[in-house]
Amino acid sequence: MERVLIVEKLTRFFGRSMAVEDLSFSVNCGEIVGFLGPNGAGKTTTFRILAGLIDGTSGFASICGIPVARRDRRIFGLFSLMAENNPLPPQPTPFEYLMWRAKLKGVGDGRREVVRVLQACDLLHCAKRCQIRNLSRGFSQRIALADALLGRPRLLLLDEPTAGLDPIQALEVRRMLSTLNDGPTIIFSSHILSEVEAFCQRVLILNRGHLIADGSIQNLQKEFQNHGPAAPL
Repeated sequence: MERVLIVEKLTRFFGRSMAVEDLSFSVNCGEIVGFLGPNGAGKTTTFRILAGLIDGTSGFASICGIPVARRDRRIFGLFSLMAENNPLPPQPTPFEYLMWRAKLKGVGDGRREVVRVLQACDLLHCAKRCQIRNLSRGFSQRIALADALLGRPRLLLLDEPTAGLDPIQALEVRRMLSTLNDGPTIIFSSHILSEVEAFCQRVLILNRGHLIADGSIQNLQKEFQNHGPAAPL
């Protein structure tokens, strides 16, 4: 099976502070993988390295066979990062904002692609008549997700995509992700084990910058069954 993402001995220090160390894993095409760990475990740092926003101190990572550190322009059409804190401009409508983002990303047939992602994220009804500033946190997260889906990336890096949402809004985000018909590979970051259990096929558990577990939901449930949902935290 094709590996979309390969990470080998990835390490990042900020001064003398270690964020991640000797992190190694791979993700196959079409997998939905939970990236689980408490705040400060190194999840966001790992995503920022994979997205090319910062460099690793050492180690290697590649997306679809292209090394991340090369900053090869081809790689930026292969993945999307949905950051945890993703402020949106208040004035435009969702349609206007996504048309601008599609142009910025060089997406062909931008109007058709924007309509596709608006439909996938159930935003068509408010796409042209509501300014972003008048929409709820849940709808703002849907817009950020629609942005991440533009151009049909092969890999989605979703950093705490349900943070700040109520349980119903969080469920709706997971439902939309599970029904994507083009089947992107997804890495879903969270600090809540039950959320990852409900959505992901496989879990990577990160603690203090180290990968401490990697396996199927069923196997990890057995491992942590005596500790409850907060076990790795």
